[in-house]
Amino acid sequence: AIILSVVGVVLISSIDNVLRPQLTHWGHLDLHPFVVLVSMLGGLAVIGGGGLIIGPLVVRLTTEVLRIASERRFV
Repeated sequence: AIILSVVGVVLISSIDNVLRPQLTHWGHLDLHPFVVLVSMLGGLAVIGGGGLIIGPLVVRLTTEVLRIASERRFV
């Protein structure tokens, strides 16, 4: 149980501390880190491995669509 706990903590912390910042920097998402984490986990649950990238992308595209729609509504 101790070995499994250590491996889990090392794996989860490496994903959280290494992979997430790399994806947000690479994708220029301009999203809060918590939103990126939730969208990555949601994408992983819905799509699988590809959801780690597609989840934050869908959230970013949705925010852009909403931003454009709100700008056009008031013009």
